[in-house]
Amino acid sequence: MSLQDPCPGLQVSDNGQNLVMKFAERKTFLFHLLTNITYAVIPRGSIDQKTFKINDYRNTSGPYYVNAYPGAGNIKLKANPFHYHYSDKIPQNIKIIAFTKYLKNEEILGMLSDKTIDYLRISAVLKPEDKVDFVAANPGYNIHLSRPVRMLFVLFTERGRRRLSREERFFIARKLRGLYPLRRRMLEIPDQIFQMEGGLSKMQLREIQALLNTGAEVVLKKKVEAKRLYSYFWLDGDEIKKWMPKVEYQDLYPPKSSKVVHEPDFYLFGCDMGFQDDVGLLAYYLDMDFFSMTPAEKGKWFADYIASQDKNARMRMIQALQYKTLYDARALPIGLLPYASVARKPWAFNYPPAIAGDALWRLRRNLKWTLK
Repeated sequence: MSLQDPCPGLQVSDNGQNLVMKFAERKTFLFHLLTNITYAVIPRGSIDQKTFKINDYRNTSGPYYVNAYPGAGNIKLKANPFHYHYSDKIPQNIKIIAFTKYLKNEEILGMLSDKTIDYLRISAVLKPEDKVDFVAANPGYNIHLSRPVRMLFVLFTERGRRRLSREERFFIARKLRGLYPLRRRMLEIPDQIFQMEGGLSKMQLREIQALLNTGAEVVLKKKVEAKRLYSYFWLDGDEIKKWMPKVEYQDLYPPKSSKVVHEPDFYLFGCDMGFQDDVGLLAYYLDMDFFSMTPAEKGKWFADYIASQDKNARMRMIQALQYKTLYDARALPIGLLPYASVARKPWAFNYPPAIAGDALWRLRRNLKWTLK
Protein backbone atom coordinates (compact mmCIF):
# COMPACT_ATOMS: atom_id res chain seq x y z
CA MET A 1 0.00 0.00 0.00
CA SER A 2 1.26 3.46 -0.90
CA LEU A 3 -0.03 6.96 -1.54
CA GLN A 4 0.32 6.28 -5.24
CA ASP A 5 -2.11 3.34 -5.28
CA PRO A 6 -5.05 3.90 -7.65
CA CYS A 7 -8.44 4.79 -6.14
CA PRO A 8 -11.12 3.96 -8.73
CA GLY A 9 -14.05 6.35 -8.55
CA LEU A 10 -12.13 9.08 -6.73
CA GLN A 11 -10.85 12.29 -8.32
CA VAL A 12 -9.45 15.54 -7.00
CA SER A 13 -9.90 19.03 -8.43
CA ASP A 14 -8.84 22.62 -7.67
CA ASN A 15 -5.25 21.62 -6.95
CA GLY A 16 -6.31 18.97 -4.46
CA GLN A 17 -8.80 21.11 -2.56
CA ASN A 18 -11.90 19.18 -3.60
CA LEU A 19 -12.59 15.44 -3.56
CA VAL A 20 -14.96 14.21 -6.25
CA MET A 21 -16.59 10.77 -6.08
CA LYS A 22 -17.95 9.15 -9.22
CA PHE A 23 -19.04 5.52 -9.29
CA ALA A 24 -20.70 3.36 -11.91
CA GLU A 25 -23.21 1.97 -9.41
CA ARG A 26 -24.99 3.15 -6.30
CA LYS A 27 -22.96 2.93 -3.05
CA THR A 28 -25.57 2.40 -0.34
CA PHE A 29 -23.22 2.73 2.62
CA LEU A 30 -20.65 5.16 1.28
CA PHE A 31 -21.41 8.11 3.55
CA HIS A 32 -22.00 5.87 6.57
CA LEU A 33 -18.54 4.39 6.10
CA LEU A 34 -16.89 7.78 5.64
CA THR A 35 -17.95 8.76 9.17
CA ASN A 36 -15.84 5.86 10.49
CA ILE A 37 -12.15 6.69 10.99
CA THR A 38 -11.25 3.35 9.37
CA TYR A 39 -12.61 4.61 6.04
CA ALA A 40 -12.04 8.34 6.47
CA VAL A 41 -10.40 10.54 3.85
CA ILE A 42 -7.24 12.02 5.41
CA PRO A 43 -5.33 14.96 3.88
CA ARG A 44 -1.90 13.95 2.59
CA GLY A 45 -0.16 16.46 4.85
CA SER A 46 -1.81 15.06 7.96
CA ILE A 47 -0.21 11.61 7.86
CA ASP A 48 3.30 10.21 8.11
CA GLN A 49 4.32 9.30 4.56
CA LYS A 50 5.94 6.01 5.65
CA THR A 51 3.82 4.69 8.51
CA PHE A 52 0.50 6.33 7.46
CA LYS A 53 -0.13 7.28 11.10
CA ILE A 54 -2.12 10.48 11.58
CA ASN A 55 0.12 13.24 12.93
CA ASP A 56 -2.12 16.29 12.48
CA TYR A 57 -5.72 16.29 13.70
CA ARG A 58 -6.47 19.92 12.86
CA ASN A 59 -8.07 19.10 9.52
CA THR A 60 -11.58 17.82 9.98
CA SER A 61 -14.94 17.40 8.31
CA GLY A 62 -16.60 17.25 11.73
CA PRO A 63 -18.18 19.97 13.88
CA TYR A 64 -14.95 20.40 15.92
CA TYR A 65 -11.23 20.43 15.19
CA VAL A 66 -8.19 20.04 17.42
CA ASN A 67 -6.96 23.53 18.26
CA ALA A 68 -4.20 22.76 20.78
CA TYR A 69 -2.52 20.06 22.86
CA PRO A 70 -1.96 21.54 26.36
CA GLY A 71 -0.16 18.38 27.51
CA ALA A 72 -0.84 15.58 30.01
CA GLY A 73 -3.17 13.99 27.48
CA ASN A 74 -5.50 16.99 27.38
CA ILE A 75 -6.86 18.30 24.07
CA LYS A 76 -8.53 21.59 23.15
CA LEU A 77 -11.25 21.56 20.50
CA LYS A 78 -12.70 24.50 18.64
CA ALA A 79 -15.98 24.68 16.75
CA ASN A 80 -15.60 24.29 13.00
CA PRO A 81 -17.49 27.23 11.39
CA PHE A 82 -17.52 25.46 8.00
CA HIS A 83 -19.49 22.44 9.23
CA TYR A 84 -23.16 22.21 8.32
CA HIS A 85 -24.07 21.64 12.00
CA TYR A 86 -22.22 24.74 13.13
CA SER A 87 -24.13 27.32 15.16
CA ASP A 88 -23.04 30.11 17.47
CA LYS A 89 -25.27 28.41 20.07
CA ILE A 90 -23.14 25.25 20.34
CA PRO A 91 -20.13 25.05 22.69
CA GLN A 92 -17.42 27.03 20.91
CA ASN A 93 -14.39 25.83 22.88
CA ILE A 94 -14.00 22.44 24.54
CA LYS A 95 -11.16 21.15 26.68
CA ILE A 96 -10.96 17.38 27.00
CA ILE A 97 -9.57 16.37 30.39
CA ALA A 98 -7.63 13.11 30.27
CA PHE A 99 -7.72 10.57 33.10
CA THR A 100 -4.04 9.77 33.58
CA LYS A 101 -4.64 7.12 36.24
CA TYR A 102 -7.35 4.76 37.41
CA LEU A 103 -10.13 6.63 39.19
CA LYS A 104 -13.04 5.23 41.15
CA ASN A 105 -16.54 6.31 40.18
CA GLU A 106 -16.78 8.49 43.27
CA GLU A 107 -13.61 10.33 42.28
CA ILE A 108 -14.83 10.96 38.75
CA LEU A 109 -18.19 12.25 39.95
CA GLY A 110 -16.29 14.42 42.42
CA MET A 111 -14.67 16.16 39.46
CA LEU A 112 -18.14 17.44 38.58
CA SER A 113 -18.73 18.62 42.13
CA ASP A 114 -15.46 20.54 42.37
CA LYS A 115 -15.94 21.99 38.84
CA THR A 116 -12.87 20.33 37.39
CA ILE A 117 -15.17 19.20 34.59
CA ASP A 118 -18.52 20.45 33.30
CA TYR A 119 -19.49 17.39 31.28
CA LEU A 120 -19.23 13.67 31.99
CA ARG A 121 -19.37 11.53 28.87
CA ILE A 122 -20.92 8.08 28.48
CA SER A 123 -17.64 6.14 28.74
CA ALA A 124 -16.82 7.39 32.25
CA VAL A 125 -18.87 5.88 35.12
CA LEU A 126 -20.64 3.34 32.93
CA LYS A 127 -23.25 2.38 35.52
CA PRO A 128 -26.09 4.73 34.57
CA GLU A 129 -27.80 4.72 37.98
CA ASP A 130 -24.64 6.16 39.55
CA LYS A 131 -25.06 9.24 37.35
CA VAL A 132 -28.82 9.35 37.98
CA ASP A 133 -28.21 9.29 41.73
CA PHE A 134 -25.56 12.02 41.49
CA VAL A 135 -27.86 14.37 39.57
CA ALA A 136 -30.74 13.67 41.97
CA ALA A 137 -28.54 14.55 44.94
CA ASN A 138 -26.78 17.55 43.36
CA PRO A 139 -28.93 20.33 41.86
CA GLY A 140 -27.40 22.18 38.93
CA TYR A 141 -26.92 19.34 36.45
CA ASN A 142 -28.81 17.85 33.51
CA ILE A 143 -28.66 14.18 32.58
CA HIS A 144 -29.31 12.40 29.30
CA LEU A 145 -30.25 8.72 29.23
CA SER A 146 -30.23 6.84 25.96
CA ARG A 147 -32.47 3.91 25.27
CA PRO A 148 -30.99 0.59 26.46
CA VAL A 149 -28.41 0.11 23.69
CA ARG A 150 -25.24 -0.91 25.58
CA MET A 151 -25.07 -4.68 25.64
CA LEU A 152 -22.78 -6.74 27.87
CA PHE A 153 -21.60 -9.98 26.25
CA VAL A 154 -19.73 -13.04 27.37
CA LEU A 155 -17.48 -13.99 24.47
CA PHE A 156 -15.87 -17.42 24.35
CA THR A 157 -12.45 -17.48 22.76
CA GLU A 158 -11.11 -20.17 20.46
CA ARG A 159 -9.44 -21.74 23.50
CA GLY A 160 -12.71 -21.60 25.46
CA ARG A 161 -14.67 -23.15 22.61
CA ARG A 162 -12.22 -26.06 22.55
CA ARG A 163 -12.23 -26.62 26.33
CA LEU A 164 -15.90 -25.94 27.10
CA SER A 165 -18.81 -27.72 25.47
CA ARG A 166 -21.65 -25.73 23.93
CA GLU A 167 -23.87 -26.71 26.88
CA GLU A 168 -21.24 -25.51 29.36
CA ARG A 169 -20.94 -22.19 27.53
CA PHE A 170 -24.69 -21.66 27.66
CA PHE A 171 -24.62 -22.64 31.33
CA ILE A 172 -22.02 -19.94 32.14
CA ALA A 173 -24.02 -17.33 30.25
CA ARG A 174 -27.25 -18.39 31.97
CA LYS A 175 -25.75 -18.05 35.44
CA LEU A 176 -24.23 -14.65 34.68
CA ARG A 177 -27.55 -13.47 33.21
CA GLY A 178 -29.22 -14.36 36.50
CA LEU A 179 -26.55 -12.70 38.61
CA TYR A 180 -26.01 -9.46 36.73
CA PRO A 181 -29.42 -7.84 37.49
CA LEU A 182 -29.11 -8.29 41.26
CA ARG A 183 -26.93 -5.17 41.70
CA ARG A 184 -28.36 -3.02 38.89
CA ARG A 185 -31.60 -1.08 38.78
CA MET A 186 -31.53 -0.02 35.13
CA LEU A 187 -31.20 -3.23 33.17
CA GLU A 188 -32.89 -5.45 30.62
CA ILE A 189 -31.97 -9.06 29.85
CA PRO A 190 -31.71 -9.43 26.04
CA ASP A 191 -32.00 -12.60 23.99
CA GLN A 192 -30.49 -11.42 20.71
CA ILE A 193 -27.91 -9.01 19.31
CA PHE A 194 -29.97 -7.36 16.56
CA GLN A 195 -33.58 -6.89 17.63
CA MET A 196 -35.21 -5.08 14.72
CA GLU A 197 -33.58 -5.15 11.30
CA GLY A 198 -31.86 -8.51 11.12
CA GLY A 199 -33.69 -9.82 14.20
CA LEU A 200 -34.28 -13.52 14.70
CA SER A 201 -37.40 -15.20 13.39
CA LYS A 202 -39.98 -16.25 15.98
CA MET A 203 -38.86 -19.87 15.75
CA GLN A 204 -35.18 -18.97 16.03
CA LEU A 205 -35.84 -16.67 18.97
CA ARG A 206 -37.77 -19.34 20.89
CA GLU A 207 -34.92 -21.78 20.33
CA ILE A 208 -32.24 -19.33 21.54
CA GLN A 209 -34.36 -18.26 24.52
CA ALA A 210 -34.70 -21.88 25.61
CA LEU A 211 -30.93 -22.38 25.41
CA LEU A 212 -30.21 -19.16 27.28
CA ASN A 213 -32.82 -19.37 30.01
CA THR A 214 -33.32 -23.06 30.81
CA GLY A 215 -31.05 -25.98 31.62
CA ALA A 216 -29.76 -28.23 34.35
CA GLU A 217 -28.06 -26.81 37.44
CA VAL A 218 -24.55 -28.24 37.60
CA VAL A 219 -21.15 -27.47 39.11
CA LEU A 220 -18.55 -26.77 36.43
CA LYS A 221 -15.44 -28.43 37.92
CA LYS A 222 -13.03 -27.54 35.13
CA LYS A 223 -10.38 -24.89 35.63
CA VAL A 224 -11.79 -21.90 33.75
CA GLU A 225 -9.84 -18.70 33.08
CA ALA A 226 -11.82 -15.51 32.65
CA LYS A 227 -10.98 -11.92 31.80
CA ARG A 228 -12.99 -8.87 32.92
CA LEU A 229 -15.26 -11.16 34.94
CA TYR A 230 -13.95 -9.51 38.09
CA SER A 231 -14.48 -6.06 36.56
CA TYR A 232 -18.22 -6.68 36.20
CA PHE A 233 -18.83 -9.10 39.09
CA TRP A 234 -16.31 -7.98 41.72
CA LEU A 235 -18.82 -8.44 44.57
CA ASP A 236 -20.07 -11.83 43.38
CA GLY A 237 -16.97 -13.99 43.58
CA ASP A 238 -18.32 -16.26 46.35
CA GLU A 239 -21.56 -16.87 44.46
CA ILE A 240 -19.74 -17.63 41.20
CA LYS A 241 -17.45 -20.14 42.95
CA LYS A 242 -20.52 -22.16 44.02
CA TRP A 243 -21.06 -23.24 40.41
CA MET A 244 -17.62 -22.56 38.90
CA PRO A 245 -15.24 -23.32 41.81
CA LYS A 246 -11.99 -23.36 39.80
CA VAL A 247 -12.46 -20.05 38.05
CA GLU A 248 -9.35 -17.88 37.75
CA TYR A 249 -9.51 -14.16 37.04
CA GLN A 250 -6.81 -13.16 34.57
CA ASP A 251 -7.33 -9.45 35.27
CA LEU A 252 -7.23 -9.92 39.06
CA TYR A 253 -4.04 -11.91 39.32
CA PRO A 254 -1.33 -10.40 37.05
CA PRO A 255 1.08 -12.91 35.48
CA LYS A 256 4.29 -13.49 37.42
CA SER A 257 6.49 -13.56 34.32
CA SER A 258 6.89 -11.36 31.27
CA LYS A 259 5.96 -14.18 28.92
CA VAL A 260 2.81 -13.85 26.85
CA VAL A 261 -0.12 -15.38 28.73
CA HIS A 262 -2.48 -17.56 26.75
CA GLU A 263 -5.92 -16.19 26.01
CA PRO A 264 -8.69 -16.75 28.58
CA ASP A 265 -11.53 -19.18 28.04
CA PHE A 266 -13.95 -16.28 27.97
CA TYR A 267 -14.10 -12.56 28.58
CA LEU A 268 -16.78 -9.96 29.10
CA PHE A 269 -17.09 -6.80 27.07
CA GLY A 270 -19.66 -4.14 26.30
CA CYS A 271 -20.72 -2.88 22.91
CA ASP A 272 -23.80 -1.40 21.26
CA MET A 273 -26.65 -3.58 20.09
CA GLY A 274 -28.15 -3.22 16.64
CA PHE A 275 -31.52 -1.70 15.81
CA GLN A 276 -31.07 -0.60 12.22
CA ASP A 277 -29.01 -1.41 9.14
CA ASP A 278 -25.82 -0.16 10.85
CA VAL A 279 -22.81 -0.88 8.66
CA GLY A 280 -20.41 0.77 11.11
CA LEU A 281 -21.49 -1.50 13.97
CA LEU A 282 -21.23 -4.57 11.75
CA ALA A 283 -17.73 -3.55 10.66
CA TYR A 284 -16.73 -3.20 14.31
CA TYR A 285 -18.03 -6.67 15.19
CA LEU A 286 -16.41 -8.19 12.11
CA ASP A 287 -13.05 -6.76 13.14
CA MET A 288 -13.23 -8.84 16.33
CA ASP A 289 -13.30 -12.56 17.02
CA PHE A 290 -17.06 -12.29 17.44
CA PHE A 291 -19.07 -13.90 14.65
CA SER A 292 -18.74 -17.57 13.69
CA MET A 293 -16.63 -16.93 10.58
CA THR A 294 -13.03 -17.19 9.45
CA PRO A 295 -11.22 -13.97 8.39
CA ALA A 296 -11.70 -14.91 4.71
CA GLU A 297 -15.39 -15.57 5.27
CA LYS A 298 -15.75 -12.21 7.04
CA GLY A 299 -14.22 -10.37 4.10
CA LYS A 300 -16.50 -12.05 1.59
CA TRP A 301 -19.58 -11.58 3.79
CA PHE A 302 -18.92 -7.87 4.25
CA ALA A 303 -18.22 -7.33 0.55
CA ASP A 304 -21.48 -9.08 -0.36
CA TYR A 305 -23.36 -7.13 2.29
CA ILE A 306 -22.31 -3.64 1.20
CA ALA A 307 -22.73 -4.57 -2.46
CA SER A 308 -26.36 -5.67 -2.00
CA GLN A 309 -28.96 -3.10 -3.05
CA ASP A 310 -31.77 -5.24 -1.60
CA LYS A 311 -32.36 -4.32 2.04
CA ASN A 312 -34.44 -7.43 2.70
CA ALA A 313 -31.56 -9.58 1.48
CA ARG A 314 -29.17 -7.74 3.81
CA MET A 315 -31.52 -8.31 6.72
CA ARG A 316 -31.57 -12.03 5.99
CA MET A 317 -27.77 -12.01 5.98
CA ILE A 318 -27.65 -10.39 9.43
CA GLN A 319 -30.32 -12.73 10.76
CA ALA A 320 -28.44 -15.84 9.63
CA LEU A 321 -25.16 -14.48 10.99
CA GLN A 322 -26.44 -13.68 14.46
CA TYR A 323 -28.42 -16.92 14.71
CA LYS A 324 -25.30 -19.00 14.02
CA THR A 325 -23.24 -16.91 16.47
CA LEU A 326 -25.81 -17.35 19.24
CA TYR A 327 -26.58 -21.00 18.48
CA ASP A 328 -22.86 -21.85 18.52
CA ALA A 329 -22.56 -20.14 21.95
CA ARG A 330 -19.75 -17.99 20.66
CA ALA A 331 -20.99 -14.60 21.91
CA LEU A 332 -23.97 -14.52 24.27
CA PRO A 333 -25.81 -11.48 25.70
CA ILE A 334 -25.80 -10.87 29.46
CA GLY A 335 -27.45 -7.49 30.01
CA LEU A 336 -28.66 -4.37 28.24
CA LEU A 337 -28.27 -0.90 29.75
CA PRO A 338 -28.73 2.73 28.74
CA TYR A 339 -25.86 5.17 28.37
CA ALA A 340 -25.86 8.31 30.51
CA SER A 341 -24.17 11.69 30.12
CA VAL A 342 -24.16 14.55 32.63
CA ALA A 343 -23.82 18.28 31.84
CA ARG A 344 -23.59 21.23 34.18
CA LYS A 345 -26.47 23.64 33.78
CA PRO A 346 -27.29 25.79 31.84
CA TRP A 347 -26.18 23.29 29.16
CA ALA A 348 -29.13 21.12 28.12
CA PHE A 349 -29.20 17.99 25.96
CA ASN A 350 -30.81 17.63 22.56
CA TYR A 351 -29.58 14.09 21.92
CA PRO A 352 -31.46 11.35 20.01
CA PRO A 353 -32.39 8.59 22.48
CA ALA A 354 -31.53 5.61 20.28
CA ILE A 355 -27.94 6.67 19.52
CA ALA A 356 -24.98 6.26 21.85
CA GLY A 357 -22.35 8.97 21.93
CA ASP A 358 -21.53 12.47 23.08
CA ALA A 359 -22.60 14.77 20.26
CA LEU A 360 -21.43 17.96 21.93
CA TRP A 361 -22.60 20.09 19.00
CA ARG A 362 -26.16 19.23 20.07
CA LEU A 363 -25.74 20.91 23.48
CA ARG A 364 -27.62 24.20 23.92
CA ARG A 365 -27.76 26.71 26.74
CA ASN A 366 -31.06 26.60 28.58
CA LEU A 367 -31.57 30.27 29.45
CA LYS A 368 -33.98 29.38 32.26
CA TRP A 369 -30.92 28.34 34.26
CA THR A 370 -28.04 30.52 35.31
CA LEU A 371 -24.86 29.47 37.03
CA LYS A 372 -24.24 30.80 40.52
